[in-house]
Amino acid sequence: MNGFVTLSLVALSLFGACQAENIVATVLISPDPNVTTGQVVWGHLKLTQSGLQGPVTVTGSLSGLTPNQLHGFHVHEKGDITGGCKSAGSHFNPDKRQHGGPDDFSRHVGDLGNVLADAQGVAHINMVDRQIALLGNRSIVGRAFVVHALPDDLGRGGNEGSRTTGNAGDRLACGVIVNETLIPLMKKDNKLFETIFNRIAFGGSYYKGTKYGSPNEFDLYLVHKLDHWSIDLVIDTNHNKVGYVKIKINYRGGRDPNCLRYKEELKKITDSNDNLDQNKFRSWLESVIMSAFNTLRRGPSGYELYHGGRTYYMRHKKSGPAFTIMIGKPNGDDVFDVDLVPCIEFNGVQLSSGYKKYNEDKRPFRVVPKPLYGSIWNDNLLWRLSFSENEKVMLNKSGAVKSIIKLMKVNFSNVVIVTILNKM
Repeated sequence: MNGFVTLSLVALSLFGACQAENIVATVLISPDPNVTTGQVVWGHLKLTQSGLQGPVTVTGSLSGLTPNQLHGFHVHEKGDITGGCKSAGSHFNPDKRQHGGPDDFSRHVGDLGNVLADAQGVAHINMVDRQIALLGNRSIVGRAFVVHALPDDLGRGGNEGSRTTGNAGDRLACGVIVNETLIPLMKKDNKLFETIFNRIAFGGSYYKGTKYGSPNEFDLYLVHKLDHWSIDLVIDTNHNKVGYVKIKINYRGGRDPNCLRYKEELKKITDSNDNLDQNKFRSWLESVIMSAFNTLRRGPSGYELYHGGRTYYMRHKKSGPAFTIMIGKPNGDDVFDVDLVPCIEFNGVQLSSGYKKYNEDKRPFRVVPKPLYGSIWNDNLLWRLSFSENEKVMLNKSGAVKSIIKLMKVNFSNVVIVTILNKM
């Protein structure tokens, strides 16, 4: 695992739970860009360990699998998926044993067997395992889940492939396992955040593979969803600001009475006509983040985070729609930035009024509270559209585009440098 990936995981460990009673981690499963079969597998998993010595429960779902088929499901040794799922290395096997099934005593720690897809190609996961852990020398935090194309034969195949990989075939999708520590503090005493916060998602040029030069920053989306109570959301594209939408909450269309119960809470992020207000949303989320930060110990160099035997320091600033956290060691080395980008996500919704049908695979899209700084009337009610999941798939289908983007960034940097030198 390279140094940047290691530091990235340190940053991600800010946003989760490591309490005495429960240790929590999360995984965003995304398709391997090297897959050429057209099979696109997505998913989100939550891992919970009961106490320091308890078993780990894995829950969640995977979509895009082969209908009615078993798929190998393993933890691999590396949390590096920058080159696709092959970068994750072999199965996590600290005991140097042969491959086996999840119920075998002698097995790789990462051998979790198979997941079964239903007729729609969706696997609903709810498994308990006593060999993996979220702490200690068997911790899988910072490693990667991999979903395979074929069933795992659980080491019963009688050949070398069976003894090492279970003959589970190609790697369809994968995701890095990360802790969450600040999120429980943000949920504490804030009912609205506890209700609408969904997960953390990766973003930015490092995630998409278009980063030029050595990475020293990356983006994390704080994903919120408003579909808990079947609220009717009206997405309006009928205005002159291209790339932005207006979103109104229709409480009368909500089929769950709880939406009315939280109407007072939702006023924190809506205007008097029940439109989502991006200014109020940013201010509200900033107050939630700062309340959580203020529960941490504050040293001379910033808020302190103890991770992996080291103390890291965090400082923060506002930058557009993002809330930037600067993380470094006490001596100032390896400082990098994490941009926390607040957003609201919608699943499988088709936009109208000038937007072509973009979403054949029903991937989610997001809206981001990107400030317009008073450029038009009621700009606080307009949210910037973000199609990051579609964008990544498009980039992965055409590897040449990534190289072109990187080359454009190189040329832009050179032009800026020449311009500065000419003015000196």
